[in-house]
Amino acid sequence: MQQNRSLPYYDGGELRSKAPRRPQSTTGGPPRAWFRSGIAVLVSVLFVGLAGINLLAQLRYSVTGRQAVGTVVEFHFSAGRSRSVTAQVDVALGDRPVFRWEVQDPLGLQAWAPAARVPLLCAHIHADHVSCVLDSYADRYLFSGVMLLFGLGIAGFGATRLLRRKVATGAGASAAGA
Repeated sequence: MQQNRSLPYYDGGELRSKAPRRPQSTTGGPPRAWFRSGIAVLVSVLFVGLAGINLLAQLRYSVTGRQAVGTVVEFHFSAGRSRSVTAQVDVALGDRPVFRWEVQDPLGLQAWAPAARVPLLCAHIHADHVSCVLDSYADRYLFSGVMLLFGLGIAGFGATRLLRRKVATGAGASAAGA
């Protein structure tokens, strides 16, 4: 009869397993732990980078943009249980003819109705056209700020885990002694 070597057995003292032990990593922990910490840092760089780009774009709207009023032509709520609204508005800037622009309200803070007037912030960001966003600080900065803080938190967590492993393996101690 063949025995399963991974099943535990009792030898009178403590419960032991016949399975061979995994060899210890020379980096101070299982190799997967380094991979997970490295992936966490890469994901955090992605979050911080995208949130930073969006925050810079919103800052550019705030600095170079002009306030305008848009008249709602049509709007629809997003699918599911979201409060998000996407609307087509006619934008009237003083020096330009009226043009139609798509505006998004991710938090659903505006009172949307046909022919309603909504506050916009328009800037000449692209070379060929004027872009407009809803003039609401919560809509423009809240999501990007939360994603930036989330990314920085993941980066801090991953970096401290990586640094703890380096110190635990002696890599940090040899550098400090030199």
